[in-house]
Amino acid sequence: MKANTEGERVDDGAFSRAIAAVELIASAHASRAKDEAGRDLSRIGSGAVLLAVGALFAVFTLFLADAIAVVLLYERARLPLYAALLAVAGSNLAIGLACLLIGRARLKAPVLVETRATLKRAALVVRGA
Repeated sequence: MKANTEGERVDDGAFSRAIAAVELIASAHASRAKDEAGRDLSRIGSGAVLLAVGALFAVFTLFLADAIAVVLLYERARLPLYAALLAVAGSNLAIGLACLLIGRARLKAPVLVETRATLKRAALVVRGA
C-alpha cells in the first residue's frame, strides 16, 4: 500500500484487480444479460409458437381440409378413394413434422452463452492474468 497526497492509503495489487473485475461484471453482465434474455425469449417464444402451430395445423386440417382434399382427388384426379386418403394423410404428416422439427430446433440452442464467457473473463482478471 502507498500513501497518496491526502494521507489515505491506496492498494495497487489485488484490491485494484478485484475492483476491475466487479466493474467488468457489473457493466458487461447487465447489458449482455438483457440482450441474451431478449434473444432467448424471442427464440423460445417463436419455437413454442411453431410447435403449437404444427400441432394445431395437424388437428384442424384433419377435420376440415382433409375431407375437401380427398373429395377433390377422388373426383377431379380420378384416384381411387384409398389413394386419395393416403395422399392427403401423407401431406398432413409432412407439414406437421416439418413444423415440429423446426420448432424443436429453435428450442435447442444453449441459453446465456455470453454471460458464461463474461464470468470467465472476470475470473481471469481476479487471478491477475
